[in-house]
Amino acid sequence: MGKQLYIMKLNDIGSKGLHDKHAVKITVDEGGVGRAIVIDQHLIDRMLTKKQLLPRQHLACNKYLSVISKSGAFVSSPDLQKILFTSKYHNHQSKSLVLLEPQRIIIKICGSEYEEIFWNLMTLNPKTVNNMENKIMKECAEALLTHFYVSQQTPVFLFQQALSDR
Repeated sequence: MGKQLYIMKLNDIGSKGLHDKHAVKITVDEGGVGRAIVIDQHLIDRMLTKKQLLPRQHLACNKYLSVISKSGAFVSSPDLQKILFTSKYHNHQSKSLVLLEPQRIIIKICGSEYEEIFWNLMTLNPKTVNNMENKIMKECAEALLTHFYVSQQTPVFLFQQALSDR
């Protein structure tokens, strides 16, 4: 018998620039559609790749990173449509309030010094961490796991699946 030819449908495999700048892995879903997953975009991704973070710790850190983003910590220009056409922008409650509970938990379990270092690592996204920073990342991720429910059915699961196929 001859070799069987397998044809994969590709959906989003990324640009040449993406592949030049980042490590990219092609994953295939149940329907046989290939998709590019960037596996080194953030510090937590690189740490997971190097097995410095466990998958659940990575999920907790990823959740915290999304809370940081929702808080407005990463400066971006406002969406003019939201300002003009919704009353959401007229709400005077600060978006940074979403950070209060996760940060309180990190401070309670790990201490304020670790919380500050963890914050800097998460927001500054250095390329590498030293042994002490690695320990802090793990401990703060474990603290976050007491607060966040992390599901295996998230977009991060694709990332972890891509890494496990390496």
